[in-house]
Amino acid sequence: VPHTRLCVVMKTAVRRMCVISGDIIMPSFASIPPTSCTRRLLHSQARGVSLRKITSAPIVRTRVTHTTSASASAGYTHVFTAYKIKSASTTELPSLTVTPLRLSDDRGKPCVQALWSAIRLLREGQPIMDTTSKNSNEKTNSPFEAFNGQGVELFAQAGVRDVGEVLRFGAPKLSGRELAVKALGYKATGEVMAGEPFELKPESAEGKTAYEEILREALYVHALNVVGELFDVSRVGRSGILLTAKLISGSWACTPVSDAVAVLDQYTLNIEVNDNYAQLACTLSHELRSPLTVRQILDDPSLMDLPEGAEVVALGGPHLQGRLSYAKSTWKIGEPREELKGESLVEYHRKRYPARVKLLENARNDDQAVQLVQPGRSPSAYPAELLSPVIRVAILDTQTRDAVAQLCAGSPMDLQRRITTVRSLLGQPFAPRFDVEEKMMRLTPPPSKLASFDDNVRVGDLIEGPAVMTNESTKIKVPPVTLFLGSSLKDMEHDDDGSQYAERLTEVAEKTMRSWNRASDQDISRIKDDISGAKIVWFDDTSLQSIESSLGGEFRKQLPGSTILVSTTSAAGRQLVEAGTRRASSTINSRVRIGIDDISTAKEGVRSRLCSALVTRRGGQATLFRQPIAPEGMLFVGAGTKAGMPVVDRFGKVLHRQYGAPYGSTVTDAVRTSIEMFSEIAQHLVIHHAGESDESDVAAASEMARTKEVTLDVVDIIESDCGRVIGWRKDLGVTQPEHGFWSTIGGDDSDDAIMVTTDIESNFTRGVARPLRVKRRARSRDVTIDLATVVNHIASLATVVDDGAPDHRLGKFRSPITLRPQDTLALEVILL
Repeated sequence: VPHTRLCVVMKTAVRRMCVISGDIIMPSFASIPPTSCTRRLLHSQARGVSLRKITSAPIVRTRVTHTTSASASAGYTHVFTAYKIKSASTTELPSLTVTPLRLSDDRGKPCVQALWSAIRLLREGQPIMDTTSKNSNEKTNSPFEAFNGQGVELFAQAGVRDVGEVLRFGAPKLSGRELAVKALGYKATGEVMAGEPFELKPESAEGKTAYEEILREALYVHALNVVGELFDVSRVGRSGILLTAKLISGSWACTPVSDAVAVLDQYTLNIEVNDNYAQLACTLSHELRSPLTVRQILDDPSLMDLPEGAEVVALGGPHLQGRLSYAKSTWKIGEPREELKGESLVEYHRKRYPARVKLLENARNDDQAVQLVQPGRSPSAYPAELLSPVIRVAILDTQTRDAVAQLCAGSPMDLQRRITTVRSLLGQPFAPRFDVEEKMMRLTPPPSKLASFDDNVRVGDLIEGPAVMTNESTKIKVPPVTLFLGSSLKDMEHDDDGSQYAERLTEVAEKTMRSWNRASDQDISRIKDDISGAKIVWFDDTSLQSIESSLGGEFRKQLPGSTILVSTTSAAGRQLVEAGTRRASSTINSRVRIGIDDISTAKEGVRSRLCSALVTRRGGQATLFRQPIAPEGMLFVGAGTKAGMPVVDRFGKVLHRQYGAPYGSTVTDAVRTSIEMFSEIAQHLVIHHAGESDESDVAAASEMARTKEVTLDVVDIIESDCGRVIGWRKDLGVTQPEHGFWSTIGGDDSDDAIMVTTDIESNFTRGVARPLRVKRRARSRDVTIDLATVVNHIASLATVVDDGAPDHRLGKFRSPITLRPQDTLALEVILL
């Protein structure tokens, strides 16, 4: 395999630029063999979409058109990148005939978890489609058509995973005895008993979950058979699948950026069941992947081994990402393991994951195993052939990052075309029971607009300073500040101990804060003391590797929650220091921020961003509303899976953060905390819950609020990728959605909506901002708040900046301030 020096291939292909980390040698992407039937598959499966140009040449980038209020006139429409799933014969969703399965041990104890674990492994095997079908093209059969209409065997679980009843749909492949042996081992004496079949309908919460999972399993089987040669297919949650482009030469879904990095398209397809219809939402993201496996890197003497903790992804099966560990490297992948019931690691993966057979064809039994470590799970042993490095944008140098951004930027038309292509490839996965519409869902604009995104409605900016900076910024105890200076600064400025640099920075901070006309002498004194009292640490800035190594070691010595100032003044250049700092920070709990003012707001001798960050770390807040956005007595409270969710008043001010629960606050906990701490002002609570809330939790919270005579609304805000909103007009074509657009989903009386709270900020989403999904789960009977008011509050709170610089640019945050947790243990790294 020929080797070339790592380089960035710019989109224009006019010149080749050397990447800073040019010492790494990687094999060329030109050596990746194409899959023989890729193009044949694309042409044969696409319905009404010509892919010849897509597969043979790069997709043409088109100009991004932004919509404005003026453009939202007659003829302008918005669509949601989702497709309705309807019954093929009735107005309601059809029922599915399922059979409950039960397994007990020798003592009669139910073994639900063991049964589901066996089924989970069983269903990973290559699905067997109907070989008795009259249709010679077997791959076009849907799972519901297979086996003479009985359907492929599909499994689901009602209710909570590992607890709810196991359900089977379709023609059974294994007997009850065979399932029992797989679940309990060969010593099992009983068998899995099949209950009375019944008609499953999505009426209850448990029924809806199982219904969605059966449809998801059908989609998974269908996708494997239809697009499995172009994409790796994996399950996501309980209702979605993930299509990740394979590293195939010439594929329209995989684009090499350099000899060491490729951008892979990732399509998330999620099924959601509503009252009388279901929908298949599709969204596009990207994964940066190395063409090498961990085994190839370990075997190549010219390459450095991946460090402990490097981010990797599993290949040929479930799309699991985590950290690499060599902790049990004494394992041999070919030796029998007791925990695998006598099988070796290689045998285990070959038997259960057909796609991994080819990946392991050159595996050596004496090779050592590695581990995939995921948060909250026990480490899993893997052959190194099944793991590949994942490359994060944050650790790339500036040139490579710009090249990736340019490649992924695309346009709304590009996004629409790619999703339409995937939709066409899938055809009708649920025929003949369901029809999936060919066109994306059209959204109806509501009669009222969202609240104004005008910057004049807020207090606090880079010119006048943060909105809150008085008592709060001087009372809170915080860890000391550490100032990192490059070693070349000593010769450049003849500053042997760094005191001159710190003194200049202190003077600049005072000048900046006095120019705000809002900071008191006490505020200014505290920030000056933070800088002048900072511990000065020198780091080696002679190369990218030395910067990363030197800073990485020092960062690990810092106290949790410390603030670190890193000077980019260096003989090596600012870009090199920034790249090294980001790489060093990527391996620890930290966040990197820019402390250098933009050209549009910069003034000579002023550091507004730096001073704003130092003020807000002491309890200040960057912005507030000039006028209240809600009635007196209304509080907005965050809840969800992360600690530090805030309680916010009607001016957008953070009153308190909920640090009591390490894994976040439930709806009930959020209500209890708000009532106990703010009983004098809390009259109506609006809970913003991150993701889907639990029905029993919402019911308990509602009862608690009722007994305390406090009215309550609970709103689920789904931040995960739920699809995109795309605009269209005849004279403009496909466009960016309007910033602030929102629409109900499921009818005018629905409590379900989608809203766009950001502009085109990210360069890695094909030019279309990610929306929020809003679902109201509980509403007060005494206080009437319509859905328009709910989404207006969310949109307004998304413009509030709680910490850092009060940026003029709106659309910076997708989520409201209520769902922005604060990690008190993370290092705050500020680049100067």
